[in-house]
Amino acid sequence: MNTKNGVVPSPERSFSLSEVVGTPCLARGQRVGRLDEFVIVDAERHAEVTHLVVGRPFGRPSLVVPWERVSSFDRDQIELDLGQGETYVGALPPGAILLKDHILDKKVIDGKDRELEVVYDIGMSLSGGRLLIVDVDLSQTALLRRIHLGWVGRLTGTKTAKNRVPWRYVEPLPEQIGSFRGDVKLKVVKEQLSRLPAVDLADVLEELGDEQRMVIFSQLDAERASDTLEAMDPKVQRSVIASLDKEKVAALIEAMTPGQAADLLAVLPWWEVRVILDLMGGDTEKTGKIRTILTKQDERVIDFSSSGFLRFAPDQTVVQVRTAFREAARRKVDLTYVYVMDREDRLVGVVDSKALLVADDQSPLQDVMTTNVVSLSPQSTLRDASELFARYLFRALPVLDDNGKTLGVLLYRDVVALRHRYVA
Repeated sequence: MNTKNGVVPSPERSFSLSEVVGTPCLARGQRVGRLDEFVIVDAERHAEVTHLVVGRPFGRPSLVVPWERVSSFDRDQIELDLGQGETYVGALPPGAILLKDHILDKKVIDGKDRELEVVYDIGMSLSGGRLLIVDVDLSQTALLRRIHLGWVGRLTGTKTAKNRVPWRYVEPLPEQIGSFRGDVKLKVVKEQLSRLPAVDLADVLEELGDEQRMVIFSQLDAERASDTLEAMDPKVQRSVIASLDKEKVAALIEAMTPGQAADLLAVLPWWEVRVILDLMGGDTEKTGKIRTILTKQDERVIDFSSSGFLRFAPDQTVVQVRTAFREAARRKVDLTYVYVMDREDRLVGVVDSKALLVADDQSPLQDVMTTNVVSLSPQSTLRDASELFARYLFRALPVLDDNGKTLGVLLYRDVVALRHRYVA
């Protein structure tokens, strides 16, 4: 970032390629074009931007601007210190690697040339006046964002973090990489497995097919395999466990704490859990603790729910609710949500308490409430509740009977407290 004119580099900030391509570029307060491309140089832990390519309207040739001539960089606009703009019209640097053209939408393959996924987006970080490439994003959320359907990913809870591969796990880019040449290759081979943290290794293994995943997983020692297995998505855990001998699973669980083991076993059918615990030695102190945790997970949520929640009618206005809030909140255990109920105590919607601060005073609750409510039944278990809390990140969930009548509210903090009480 240019500091010659007194511009101080911005603090560290994160961007994705898709959200900055097309950003207006200004010079001396006048728009000169839009950001079209980045020129990068590859390195071991990250790649670094050396030039911006600025597309200009009316068929005029693009500007190739050295990063040193960028005064400020943000999602809304980019300021350039160009002097005479035509100076920067010209060819790309020799051997230039183009971030969007050469990396985006490329196949990702592992160290044994097995195809994994496609690069749908690229993570960037502005740090110390340098713009660094920090990861490649293989997630469906990134694909939806690219086609302007990012709201679908947010609505469905499509995960992103587990599909981002740090740049340090990307092999050096091939010299002849181009628009249609070369692949993005990961450092996933036996010799390098020991370098990957268990969480990162789990992320990579989740992207592989079952056969490829097991080839790599079988090369791990017991402790490392245990840590990696624990970090995997529950669906992948089930797939891995189903492919292993039960003796092997029992050995992996031996390396876990009782709480970690219970979390893993909770994804399995009860008959498989019984076999695995018997192989561990059914009467040991550790297996006893695991059984206690699993038993607690099967208890019904209705026994842990509370009637201390805020309830209002659909036709009450926002200002009426605000006025009554302090008195209504006395001796209530859940103040994070307002539950909107009809005269028969049937739940018709929920309003986040914070939303009341910005809603229009005269709006009735029925106009600001969420009607698509996630709920529990009286037969739901604490395990069911934990899965919903993890999926939706709510702070409380209502418990409804078959007619939609509210029987109580289960708090996230209560489920966490119960779970931690049994983790040793």
